[in-house]
Amino acid sequence: MEDFSIESLEPPILFENIENKHAEYITVNLFNTQPATAANYGIFFTARHGCEVLYVSEVHGTLGTDAGAVTLQVEKLTGTQAKGAGTVMLNTGFNLKSTINTVQTRETTDFVKNTTTLNISDRLALRLTGVPTAVADLQVTIYLKPLGRGHYR
Repeated sequence: MEDFSIESLEPPILFENIENKHAEYITVNLFNTQPATAANYGIFFTARHGCEVLYVSEVHGTLGTDAGAVTLQVEKLTGTQAKGAGTVMLNTGFNLKSTINTVQTRETTDFVKNTTTLNISDRLALRLTGVPTAVADLQVTIYLKPLGRGHYR
């Protein structure tokens, strides 16, 4: 019979020591014609622990038709900042007049310096520039990892 005493057990594998973990993700969907209304863009995430944004993707089913530029930014809000008063995270926002059903991605090098780390209670919001006439079926996905929890891919 095997010895199952505490001394004979292997130490537990800590979550921090597991490599190549998948990051967490948050998806924001504005269905049908919801993206054509500027008031539908806002705060969608509050950090409950420290984390880091790894990359962001965007896709839309119908492109904007307004004469001016129509772009989408991810905004970091800290403390009591209201939406629209935070720090934009992307060097270049997503073009909502680009080819439909084509995923646009922003990775670490596409972020404004020192904006990817979120502290407890920091928030993320979508910030629109321009008039989103005709934009439809918008999806934004944010990939993030908790801070101090080991290696992620």
